[in-house]
Amino acid sequence: DFLLYIFGILSTRNSGYPNFIDLKCLIVTWQAQHTAAPGKVLTQADWSRRHVTLIRYIVAVQQAEAAKMRPASR
Repeated sequence: DFLLYIFGILSTRNSGYPNFIDLKCLIVTWQAQHTAAPGKVLTQADWSRRHVTLIRYIVAVQQAEAAKMRPASR
């Protein structure tokens, strides 16, 4: 699953991946899904899941960015 892959990247502290680009990938994926099915309407449950996913993702990015600023422990 794409989202599990992304969360795996964010949970790896020294992954070297630019976290904000990963966030953009999530949004671009959703945009592509909407483009592929223009007549389909998301249910309230779908919107709720996406909202929760987005909030969790933003928090994960913030944690990853904060971890980069902490001094390395020896």
